[in-house]
Amino acid sequence: MFKKIFSNVILSIFLDKTAKEKLQAHQKKNKTNKSNKIIQKKIKTETSSQSIDNSQPQTNKRQTLIKNALAIHKKQSKILDNLGEKDKKRLQLLALRTMLRKIKHNQ
Repeated sequence: MFKKIFSNVILSIFLDKTAKEKLQAHQKKNKTNKSNKIIQKKIKTETSSQSIDNSQPQTNKRQTLIKNALAIHKKQSKILDNLGEKDKKRLQLLALRTMLRKIKHNQ
């Protein structure tokens, strides 16, 4: 931040307002061009590193996985609906105890 303020002060001393604006616009343009080139290089390397033998594009595979996960979630979310409050609390307590045992065992 200090560097930016100091740079603006020096530019104001040696350049007039229009020249300063042109210089800043040029610098901003160069920054965006550099970042765009970097992004394009990353995209090229990622696409070239992907295997060619994939029959489905990644987006289709991802959409299929999401659909399957949602379908399973719908089926599994209704399992505990038939249980009473007492049974639900017992299951929660059992899950907590099991989790705590695993944590103690891993330490």
